[in-house]
Amino acid sequence: MIRNNKFLIAAGAAALSAGIYTSAVSAASVTANASARVIQGLTISEDNGGLNFGDVSESGAGTVVMTPGGARSATAGADILAGGGEQAGQYTITGADGKAYTLTLPGPLGIVITETVGNVATMTVTNFQQTGSTGIASAAGETMNVGATLNIGAGQLVGTYQGTYPITVNYN
Repeated sequence: MIRNNKFLIAAGAAALSAGIYTSAVSAASVTANASARVIQGLTISEDNGGLNFGDVSESGAGTVVMTPGGARSATAGADILAGGGEQAGQYTITGADGKAYTLTLPGPLGIVITETVGNVATMTVTNFQQTGSTGIASAAGETMNVGATLNIGAGQLVGTYQGTYPITVNYN
């Protein structure tokens, strides 16, 4: 019987030392690094006072299209007149050199512009389009032009119409 006790004591001591050894091997630590790089934020600025369809007259419902390149055209019911300050909107986008970005213009429903005297008559501007932007930022800036379609209603109230539209740029 004494032999069995010695065996049990030896087995218990071996199990106890194996447990201590295992717990020491299963713990480890390391000092890790953390880093960040701050880059130039994206900016967009209006260069020329924005999109202007110029002087138009109506003889019925129609549209006036201003291309991003600055060319105007009209459909039946709308006439375009020279000398009204017509122009595509021009904007400069600046950001961190070589970083890709996404540009967002108003969606298919467009925006509403309102007659500035009575504030009751409105027209919609739809089909916003842009050109000249590569989608790659530059600290020196790059130019982007915006055009759209002005929708004139039959019997449109005479007056000056104004409104705003969002242009959003985000890094990808």
